[in-house]
Amino acid sequence: MPEDYKAGILIVDDVVANLKVLEGLLSSEGYKCRVARNGTSALRAAESRPPDLIMLDITMPEMDGYEVCERLQSTEGVKHVPIIFVSALDSSQDKVRAFEAGGVDYVTKPFQAEEILARVGTYVELTRLQRTMKASNAELEERVGERTVALSKQVDLFKKFLPPTFTEALDDLTFDLLEGMAREERFTVLTCPHLCVHIQS
Repeated sequence: MPEDYKAGILIVDDVVANLKVLEGLLSSEGYKCRVARNGTSALRAAESRPPDLIMLDITMPEMDGYEVCERLQSTEGVKHVPIIFVSALDSSQDKVRAFEAGGVDYVTKPFQAEEILARVGTYVELTRLQRTMKASNAELEERVGERTVALSKQVDLFKKFLPPTFTEALDDLTFDLLEGMAREERFTVLTCPHLCVHIQS
């Protein structure tokens, strides 16, 4: 059954007013939001049910946003979740440190609703595309593996009807089919109408 929301977002901020503003804005646009008021709660919430995106404040008691981000980046199952910092700190040094900690973007408070929605939408879509690509690659690898096994079985069956000297030649990586056909050796091969094997030089 498809989800009835665009994406799951975890909002981390120690100020209740900030949480309500972001939660109200994002919920009205179809996002499912969870909130955490400190770093410990944020880590627990993210690990128990990884969100699609995390919006993280920096200035918080006990554990600041930088540390929270670094710990999330080292946690399996969560480390690939994009993190957008949302902070009143606006110096270049603060922003650089946020990116070094693992953040993908930085929004300065007070923020514009349009800016928040645009950035959130961008990273949610990127995450969706990455997951789709990963699933497609996994499916392709599985199909290739199945096809390889099937071909290997066909070749093994085909070899049962060939003389040992011919199968040994086929197993030789340097075997040249055209050259082999020019040899003065004669082989009697039993063919099966339901078995088709392609041999390439």
